[in-house]
Amino acid sequence: MQPLRLLASRLIAGFLVVSSLSCRQDGLFGCNNVLAFRLNGNVFNANSFSSVLYRTTDFSSGLSYKVLVIEAENPQGEYFLLEITDFREGAFGTCLSVEPYYANIFVNYCVPGQPFACNQYRAEYRDSDGNVFAQSGDSGQLIVTRCDDRDATVSGNFGFEMEDFSSGAGGLLEAGSFSVCYLVR
Repeated sequence: MQPLRLLASRLIAGFLVVSSLSCRQDGLFGCNNVLAFRLNGNVFNANSFSSVLYRTTDFSSGLSYKVLVIEAENPQGEYFLLEITDFREGAFGTCLSVEPYYANIFVNYCVPGQPFACNQYRAEYRDSDGNVFAQSGDSGQLIVTRCDDRDATVSGNFGFEMEDFSSGAGGLLEAGSFSVCYLVR
């Protein structure tokens, strides 16, 4: 009985060590994370990642959903945040729906009068000078092209307009693509 307890305690300790690791997933368990795009002609290629899929329920409304939060940085200190919210399947499962996601679900993209029948995304970008850009308007789209719950990987493409918070200057984020591993919470 003693060797079994020792084994169980080592397994639990090992699990706690693995689960307490930061969400930095650069090369974690063989992941080959990629996130790149062009903004006003400048190329962003991430080399440091954090990706977590949260499954949640808003108890006041009864709405359940999943949110994949991808944070990425490049060697120049630029930062990109992408939040992808899946209302379609609720908080069930460990993958996102493979389909288009929209900037504003209250515009009738999917089902008129039923905004939560659509999935949405939100994006922010901070350049090396500290200027913060956010997606603007209702234009653009993000498409999840693949999600593998067994390997906890998701891929997609995106493009949309961005606006600088401080100056109001606009820009076009184009040729965006990602393929990342994620943790499930």
